[in-house]
Amino acid sequence: MKHIIWLSMAILLASCSKDLPIEPTITPQPIEEYSPINKTTGWYVTNKLFGGRNFFIDSSQTYRSLYTNGSEVNFIYNSNNTNYFSNRQGLFYGDLNGDGKNDVFNNYWASPFGTNKPGYYATWEYDKQGFSKPNIQKGLTGARKLVLNDYYKNGKVGILVCSGGADLPPFYGDSIHIVSFNADLSMNIQTMSDKIGYYHSGCSGDFDNDGDVDILLYSAGGYQPIGPVYYQNQGNGNFKYIENFINGIGYSNNNPNNYYTIETFDLNADGYLDILLLGGTKSNMVSRVLWGNQSHTYSTNNQTIIPNPTDNRTSIMDVAFSDIDGDKDIDLILNYEINNKGFGIRILENRNNEFVDATDNRVDVSYKENSTWFGWVRLYDVDRDGDKDIVADGIGYLQNQNGPGNQPVPNIQWINNGGKYVGKFTY
Repeated sequence: MKHIIWLSMAILLASCSKDLPIEPTITPQPIEEYSPINKTTGWYVTNKLFGGRNFFIDSSQTYRSLYTNGSEVNFIYNSNNTNYFSNRQGLFYGDLNGDGKNDVFNNYWASPFGTNKPGYYATWEYDKQGFSKPNIQKGLTGARKLVLNDYYKNGKVGILVCSGGADLPPFYGDSIHIVSFNADLSMNIQTMSDKIGYYHSGCSGDFDNDGDVDILLYSAGGYQPIGPVYYQNQGNGNFKYIENFINGIGYSNNNPNNYYTIETFDLNADGYLDILLLGGTKSNMVSRVLWGNQSHTYSTNNQTIIPNPTDNRTSIMDVAFSDIDGDKDIDLILNYEINNKGFGIRILENRNNEFVDATDNRVDVSYKENSTWFGWVRLYDVDRDGDKDIVADGIGYLQNQNGPGNQPVPNIQWINNGGKYVGKFTY
């Protein structure tokens, strides 16, 4: 997020010990059943493939540093006399090549923060101890969000990489990538640059109900704040930019909207994907749901406003979807950052397609003001009791640490106990 210095760059894991035993493979657990249209969404695929509670927590017995280019270099990758730091929000682990084993995708930003140079992507097999020669390929400048989906309708996962470009004025923005994987985890990259934007967030799904996966991003706060950017899948591995996909939000350079989070899901079970534009009190933006319909058009004339919190939770970072109250509709779990140094969640129950804050009745400790913040909220059965718990992923380092040398790895989760969530935080 612009003006937020990415705290992840200060993460430094302790030096690696290759003699440590390998933990058993953590098998991804299927998330609860959703409708066919919701299974086309990047949110569903990303959460389904998510390999565990937290890469750094689950890997603590096998990896104590990130491997790149044949050497143990902790969170730094070196290339052409430039250091590149590991961006924790843009790290994913799960089965990327379909061999049943967890893999790692990590991306690196050029150092110092805000340098206008392309970054790098790295992939390696998570369970292969001492794997010191990952695949390395040049990537986008400031990768923000990873959205996994079957973009080519070939039964294989790819990653939509949303990038903001160099995160310093004048915020020129970046193109987008779709990264696909071969059996050996080498990467193929498709670049789409019809619209250069400050893509802090993006999503994917079958917006036009034609059987393939389309892409929707939001360019916010950049040199040209152009708003929503829609790429329609033409069914042959090519994507076509379509103008004016959403009416009422604004596409001109003076677009007043500045959304950092966009997501899609069918919330009212009508078979059409709805669009969530999520802001928060910090950006003073109205959060909303734009309802899908059989004409596959979206407008602020057909929307529902999501109430912003009245307390100190500020920017909405992410959203998860689940039937929390057991009434067969989709409720919302929102993840907030608090003034760059705290975290919070909020639960909104879906009541006839209106969203009512039920946080106080559902969560014992819903926020911590002076702790850390995290990028993504995942649903994962941490305690193996058959229901989905709430897990923080992409966690920044603790605020009260002065240096990276002895950073603890925060573990933030809420355990589901019959639809009520008990916070469990370890620092």
